[in-house]
Amino acid sequence: MAGLDSLRERLETLLAVRAPELGVPGATVGVYQAGAEFHLCHGVTSTENPLPVTPDTLFSIGSVTKTYTATALVRLAGLGKVELDAPVTRYVPELALKETKITVLQLLNHTAGFDGGDGAGGPSRDDSALAAFVDRMARLEQVFSPGRVVSYNNAAFCLAGRVIEKVTGKTYEAAVKELVFDHAGLRNSFFDVADVITRRFAVGHGNKGADDGSTAVIHSWHMERDRAAAGGVFCDIRDLLAYGRHHLDDEELALMRLPSTDLPYDDTRMGLSWTLRDLGGVRVVQHAGGTVCGAAVLQLVPEHDFVVAVTVNAIGTGSGTLIREIEEAILEDHLGLVPAKPKPVSLTAEKLAEYAGTYDRGDGHLLVVRPDGDRLEVLREYSEEIIARYRARMPDLVVPVQKPLTLIPLAGDAFFQADRSGRRPDGTFVRLADGKVAGVRWSHRVARRVT
Repeated sequence: MAGLDSLRERLETLLAVRAPELGVPGATVGVYQAGAEFHLCHGVTSTENPLPVTPDTLFSIGSVTKTYTATALVRLAGLGKVELDAPVTRYVPELALKETKITVLQLLNHTAGFDGGDGAGGPSRDDSALAAFVDRMARLEQVFSPGRVVSYNNAAFCLAGRVIEKVTGKTYEAAVKELVFDHAGLRNSFFDVADVITRRFAVGHGNKGADDGSTAVIHSWHMERDRAAAGGVFCDIRDLLAYGRHHLDDEELALMRLPSTDLPYDDTRMGLSWTLRDLGGVRVVQHAGGTVCGAAVLQLVPEHDFVVAVTVNAIGTGSGTLIREIEEAILEDHLGLVPAKPKPVSLTAEKLAEYAGTYDRGDGHLLVVRPDGDRLEVLREYSEEIIARYRARMPDLVVPVQKPLTLIPLAGDAFFQADRSGRRPDGTFVRLADGKVAGVRWSHRVARRVT
C-alpha cells in the first residue's frame, strides 16, 4: 500500500531524529491499515545495558491495560456472568466503600466518584493481592456521587479486577489470559515479572530533574500486583497491534467504543475504558498509559480499518512530545483527521474569579489557582510525603523549583497551558448541578476544590 510506505518512511525519520533529541532511548511503532501493517523499532532497551529494541522487545503499556480489564468484563457479560449495570457489591459483597450503589459500568467509565489514586495500594506479590486491595478500600474517600463526574480512577479498575476474580474463581491474570490474551491470539503479553525478565524487555528512563534534559535509567519496577488490573501488562509491539486489530474485528467488543455517559470530558467522551474523540466526523478510539517503565498509546480508527500502537521506554515531557508528534503524523497527515484548534475566550474578572481557589489532587499535591489579568495562574505545591515517595523510586531525584503555570481560558470552562501547543484542551473546570465550580480536571483526574 503506497500510502503506508510513505508513512513508514516518515515515521522512521521522525524516530531517528526526534527520539534522541527528546531523550527517548527506545521506541516501537506499529501501524495496521486495511490488511497491511508494519512495525518500526528504534534505539536500545537500556542506556546502562544496551540491547537493540526489536519487534519482540517487551514494553510496559501501563494504563492501556485498563482496556484489557474492561474487555474481560464485557466477555463475561456476554457469557451472562456479569451485568454491567449491576452494583459492584453483587459480585464483591465484602466491599466496604462509603458508597454502596456504584455499578460495574461506573468502574469502567471513570464515574465511580471515589478517590482514584493508589490510596488502597500496598506491597503485593501473592494471589490474594486484589482481595487485600479491596479490604483497604474502606479508607478511600467518596469525592463525588457516583455517575456525576468523569475522573480518571486507577482504584476503580483494581476493583474491576477483583470482580473478574470473584466471577471466574481464578486470579485476575489467569482470567485475562483466557478471556483476552488467548481470544486475541497474543503470545508475547505478560503480567508476571518472571515472564518479563526472562525475555528481552525495555527498562524505564527519566529526567530526574537534571538541568541538561538528559535521561537515566530508573531503577524501580513499575507497580505492585494489586494494581495489575489498572496497568500491569507488558507486551511487544506485534501483540499490542494485534490486540487493537482484535477490537476492530470482534463485534462483541464494539460496545466498548460507544459513549457510556453524556457527562462532559474535555474534548472527548468516555466509552468502556476507551476515550473517544471525533475528528472531522470520524471517531478515534484510544487509550494511553505510563509507568516508571515507560509510556504507550493505542489508537483505533474503525472507519479507516486502522490501528496504531506506540511504546517508549521513557517518561516525562520528551516521551509525551514524541508520542504526540507520531500521532500528528498519522492522524493528521496520513488520515487527514485534523482537530479544530480551540480558540481562547475573553472572560470577565468576575468569571475568572469563579475558578480561583485551592484544588486537592491527592497524595499531598495541591493546585492554587488565581486570576492573572485575562488568564489564570497556577501554583503547584507538593508535600514532603509525595517527594519522599518519588525519591524512594529515584533516590537522586532533584525537585525543581515549581514555576507558576499560565492557563488560557477556552469555552465551556476548559483551558490549555500557555507553554504548550494549544492543539487540545489540557483540562476543564468541573461544575456540579448547582453551577458552582467543584473541581478541576487536569491530566484526566479531577482535583476537588477545597477552598
